[in-house]
Amino acid sequence: MTSPLIGNVVATRFVSLASAAAIVTGISSILVSLFGIHCPLNLLDSLILLGLASGVYLKKSRTCAIILLACHFGARFYMYQLTGSLYAAFGPVPISIAWIYAFGILGTLALCAKRNEGSATAPNLSANPI
Repeated sequence: MTSPLIGNVVATRFVSLASAAAIVTGISSILVSLFGIHCPLNLLDSLILLGLASGVYLKKSRTCAIILLACHFGARFYMYQLTGSLYAAFGPVPISIAWIYAFGILGTLALCAKRNEGSATAPNLSANPI
């Protein structure tokens, strides 16, 4: 078996960073929705982000990490449709958050590979002769 490119410590930090970014994004969306522009879809999006962040952090879920990045891109395209501004939708902050979510995906994939490394064994063909 070859050694992975990402160790456990780095993978755990990637997962923690991605889930922290999702929590900050979700809480800021809730605050904007409560004290600024009130939109029920914004609250729903925030709750989905917080749920996905908990799935990424607590369960190290690859699916949650991928859906988190997909939701981020969906929100960015929706922002572009609303504003028509490329900077607001795809500026430095949204692109940085997308990179953080992508690193979270890498972290969950590395942790899953480590978890499944011990369970992958070759079948014993000599136990049951034909």
